[in-house]
Amino acid sequence: MVLILPLAYISILLAVGNSRFGTDWRQAALRAALLWMAYLVFLTEILSLFIAVTKMALFVGWLIPIFAAGIFLWQHRKNGKLILLPNIARPEGWLDWVLLGGVFFYLVMTALVAFLAPPNTFDSLNYH
Repeated sequence: MVLILPLAYISILLAVGNSRFGTDWRQAALRAALLWMAYLVFLTEILSLFIAVTKMALFVGWLIPIFAAGIFLWQHRKNGKLILLPNIARPEGWLDWVLLGGVFFYLVMTALVAFLAPPNTFDSLNYH
């Protein structure tokens, strides 16, 4: 179920990148992140209004952007336009590789700590 969140972001990114705003993928990534976060807040607020924040409701709510972006991209392709994909440039020098390795190491260590030592004390679960 957690994998649907990145899939939804990627689908929004592809839809925004292929929209009339242009194909500057850095700006498309920022726009997609803003749209995705705004949608998550809106979805959570709407579901909490009806006291319906459940796993199934969230799952269905997270599927909506995937289907919406899929329909948009399908219409885009149906109109004879190409679906553009982001061009990810590889790091050029050794310093870029070191920085990328540092970011990767930081993300892996954060994920490892979150997986191996989740907060499970009474205070952290009750108050926070």
